[in-house]
Amino acid sequence: MIDFTDVKIEKLIVHRVGNKMKNENITISNNLCDINNQVTESIIQKYLLTPFNKINTWFRFNHESDIKYNEIYSYIKNIFNNDEEFYKETVQITKHLYEKSTHPNIKNGELYIAYIKNCNIDNQNVNAIGIFKSENKDIFIDIIENRNQINVNWKKGTNINKLDKGCIVFNKNEETGYKILLVDNTNNREAKYWEEDFLNVALIQDSFIKTKEIVNICKKFTEDRYIGDKKEKAIILNSTYEYLKENEKFETNDFIEKVVEKNEDKVKLKEYIDGYTKDKMDINEFNISTNAIKEIKREIKNLIKLDKTIEIKITDITKEKANMIEKGYDAEKNMRYYKLYYNEES
Repeated sequence: MIDFTDVKIEKLIVHRVGNKMKNENITISNNLCDINNQVTESIIQKYLLTPFNKINTWFRFNHESDIKYNEIYSYIKNIFNNDEEFYKETVQITKHLYEKSTHPNIKNGELYIAYIKNCNIDNQNVNAIGIFKSENKDIFIDIIENRNQINVNWKKGTNINKLDKGCIVFNKNEETGYKILLVDNTNNREAKYWEEDFLNVALIQDSFIKTKEIVNICKKFTEDRYIGDKKEKAIILNSTYEYLKENEKFETNDFIEKVVEKNEDKVKLKEYIDGYTKDKMDINEFNISTNAIKEIKREIKNLIKLDKTIEIKITDITKEKANMIEKGYDAEKNMRYYKLYYNEES
């Protein structure tokens, strides 16, 4: 749980970073930004911090040999240890980003680096350092009024409702790479340079991630196992949601027994979970995250579309309620069909 209600941006600087492959330069600002104006600070806070309000996925700095060799981790740590080093380390951060900006599709842009005080994480106040990049510009209409004359002009600028890339590093869990939130709205493969090449971060394998990954595994399982059978997919995914909602702890064998009906499907789903545990993270047993459950509910699709004219919305259908819907084939009409059972019509 993150709360920015009482935060204050203590220091802010903006540098510019070009694309090294295109021989674009970097511009290092000589001074910190003056944001003592209350309106300006409020606007900057909205632009930089609002995108992180509802993010529950946490990362940490990573390195294949030792965390101390992660460049951004080292620069951030120096600032936390002595905020007088803020300016010097922001220059190092900017140069490091430039060295990683070599993909031809990476755009030049402003790099905002902020020292942020009074962030509340799990009811604990900590300081943070934010690194944000603005790449895309919008066109704004500028109205110019002079006496009785009103003219229309335009300006190109940054839309404060659209942060392109950002990360906030909270001064917590230093020894394991801090706690980090990420935003990346570019959605392109080349944008991975931000997460992988520039920051070099890894997912924190907490209960939120594991709860969501169980649903992703079940989605993959139903897509492979029940090709074209939307009823069976809906039953298993809704049963998964009900299990996560009703239990505090996930245990693989108990989950499979309660969610899947057929023995051969139980064996297959166990193979999917074991394979994920071997390749990525151990999800055989963990505490279920209530925050993840809220997101999972929105992600489960309960709509079956038949041809172009019929839609069946099935809500909360689980293994126990599977007999409410029958699927079959009518040889005489040469058509598939669904048969629905219910108690009351409303």
